[in-house]
Formats: sequence, C-alpha cells, structure tokens
Amino acid sequence: MKMLEKKFFKAGMIFSVFFLTCVIGLAQEFKTLEKAFSEIAFNPNAKGSFFFVVGADAHIGAQGGSKKFASQNLTKVVGEINKFRYRPDFMVIMGDLTDNITLARCREFKKHISLLRKDIKLYLTTGNHDASTDLQRSVLNWPYEKNNPDYARAYAAFRNFFNIPLYFSCNHNGFHMVFLNGHATGGNLDPTQLKWLKDDLKTAGEREIIIFCHQGIAAFEGQILKNNLDEAFKDYKKNLWIFNGHWHRDYLAVRQFNGQKWFLVSTLPLFLADYMLVCIQDKKVIAAFRKKAGKSFKLIPAPDKWRKLNVPLEELKDDKTILKVTVPKGDTHYIYPQGYQHHIWGSARFLKNVAYRIPLTGKSRKPLSLDVALTGECTIDLSLDGLLWYEVVNTRKGCAASLKYNCFDVDAGRVLEIKLPPRLLRQKQFFFRINSTDSWVTQLYGFALVEQ
Repeated sequence: MKMLEKKFFKAGMIFSVFFLTCVIGLAQEFKTLEKAFSEIAFNPNAKGSFFFVVGADAHIGAQGGSKKFASQNLTKVVGEINKFRYRPDFMVIMGDLTDNITLARCREFKKHISLLRKDIKLYLTTGNHDASTDLQRSVLNWPYEKNNPDYARAYAAFRNFFNIPLYFSCNHNGFHMVFLNGHATGGNLDPTQLKWLKDDLKTAGEREIIIFCHQGIAAFEGQILKNNLDEAFKDYKKNLWIFNGHWHRDYLAVRQFNGQKWFLVSTLPLFLADYMLVCIQDKKVIAAFRKKAGKSFKLIPAPDKWRKLNVPLEELKDDKTILKVTVPKGDTHYIYPQGYQHHIWGSARFLKNVAYRIPLTGKSRKPLSLDVALTGECTIDLSLDGLLWYEVVNTRKGCAASLKYNCFDVDAGRVLEIKLPPRLLRQKQFFFRINSTDSWVTQLYGFALVEQ
C-alpha cells in the first residue's frame, strides 16, 4: 500500500472515480479535520452529506504486547472524536471489543466508549474474541461452535450486556447498513443469519448497501464468508462497500462481482488508536481518511489505485478446466490415502503431508497444468503411483512452477501453475502432495487441472 501511495503522491494525479475530483498533489496529510474536508470540497452540513467513523479491534483487557495500551488508546480515540468541529453521524466498532469476553472486560469497554458524545450514534458488531471466553480459547467456525456451551455463554454475555442483537440492519440517509456476526476466526454466516440477510436485502429498495462485519473476504480464511455473501447478493445490481477489522491491517481492494464493484476496506486496530473517517455525498462514498489519535488525517488513494482482488480458481475458464476442487468442501474424495494427517480450519486446510489422487482420462492430447492456490511456504511433490515422489515445487526456491497470480495479499496467498510432464497425459491418475516448510502452517485453498 505504501508503494501505491508513493506512486500516487509523485504523480500528483487527479483524485477521481468514486471520490470527488480534486488535485491532491503533495497534500495527502492534513493536520485538522477542517483542512482535510476543505481539500476535497466536502461540507458535512450540506444536504445529502454526512460522514461516519469506523474502527475495530479494541481488545480491552489484553495483557502486554502491542495491545497493552488498549484502554488508553480507546479513550484517546473517543476524546478526539468528541472534539471534532463537525459531528459524525455515527461510529461503528466492528468487533473484538474485548480480548476474549468477560463481564469485567465488557464493563471496562463500556466505561471508555460511554464517553462518546451522546449525539453520535454507536453501532457494535461481534468479533471472534467476543465469541471466545478465557475458558475456551480455541476458535472454530460454525457449525462447530453451535453446540459449544462456552460460545453460547459468550454470545449471551455480549447480547445481554450491550443489549443489542448479534446481527441487524438499519437505513441512514439513503443507505441500507447491514451489521453481521461473522462468528469465529475465518468468518461465516450461520444458516439462520444467511436467511435473514437474504430477506433483509429485499427491504433495501433502491438504497446502496454498506456492510460492517468483523471478518472480511479478502483472505484465504474468508472464503466461507465470501461464499455466503455471493449467495445473498447474487441478484444485487449496485456497488457494495464492505468494512472489516480482524486483520489489524490497512487493506483496500476492489472485487468485480456480477458486473458490479465490491469495495473492500479493512481498518487498523483501535488498540493502536487507529480508526477511519468515511465521507458521503449524494448517496455515494466520495472519500475516506485514515486517522491515528494525535496524528494527521491521511487521505486514502482512490479506488482505481486499490488492489484488484483475484479470487483463486474462480477466474479459470470452464472450457479449459478439467477438475476444480475447493477445500474444505468436496476435497476429501481426492485425499489419498485416508489417514494422512489433516484437519479443516476456516475455509482452508492446515497441511501436513497431505496427498491427493487426481484421476485422468489417459486420452488428453493437450498439455496440462496443475494450479494450486495456497498460502505459506511448502514443497509440492508429484508421483505416478503414490509411492515414489519427485519434488517439483519449493516455494522458497520457486523451482518448476510459475506464479500465476498473487491473491489475498492479507495472507500472502498465491496461485502456482505447475506444468505437468507430457508422460502424465497417458496415465489414468497421478498424485501430488504438499509438505509445509513453515514454522507454523501452510493453508490450501484449492486446486484445479487445466488444459493449456
């Protein structure tokens, strides 16, 4: 992102697309809110104009590390917003209000956030740490949490203490705003919530929609949530804004879906005193600023400078794709032999010596490639019989594979294209396996067999 901003800075380009057209030149940082708004010709008091504040990951109650000043920094942020010359219409905090929920930490969070001006509406969503108690730190995705009493207690504590539902929506100045419960780490909508979302979208009318959810879709682990939203928004014919926290990083990406653009915005954490201001004019998002308490307002680049989100395997043309497998859904049929060490987490498989058997017709006359979408460092071996293996990829060395495209920069994900030896064309099957060389773990999103 710094590189993109540097190029944008040097070129002195015209700040356009969804953002108001104005030459920003060298002035990307502004010491005051008045100067920032003046530079983009934005008057929040004008008819049809307003702005809001969005942040995430307060992590109240965290001990040590980068989160040790979480309480003080939340107080700084609230105090700074209270002193703005212009009043934001509302503030959203997208989950992880506490660092694993307890009643004492909820009280502490409420003590700090209650200092927010009463004329600024506050919206809260759940995060994975709001669904985890100190007694149950393992974070699993739905439906594994469904029958877990610790999760039930955590959600009950959140809902009852803050007196808010786990997911809800409302309309504001021409927008329909949706606040989702992404459940645990990877992000997922349970069946009841997904049905509610589909029904809720019918009430949006002609309004554009803004989604606030702790988890995002621009990561390997966000694929289940992405699939949920794809299903819910398949008939939606407008652009969509999705704000999330969770990754503790600034991340901006644009995704094309059904001819529309999805603008994906991830925020830095409140426990570091970071938040964002989003400006609306004539029912359009026209600009946004990053802000750290006590620091300048930083104008973010226009969307045409954001990352283009490449979703692994989705871009493969069906007429060339012989086999396409997404994990964890539907991949167990190909694991060979059963008994290899593996388990499912989020939407990707934690890999440790997992092997797959790939069926072939033995009749293909075109060269084939094996496209593997993964994150982390690993080696990939091929075999004709599942017994004798040959290493064809070492991601640290890059041997025998080309990088098809980078994707999901949040997870340093990529798709590797492995051109298969011609002799495989005459086989009925072959095998490949992935061995993690990371000190922690390698995650596999999926793989496909593609004709060249």
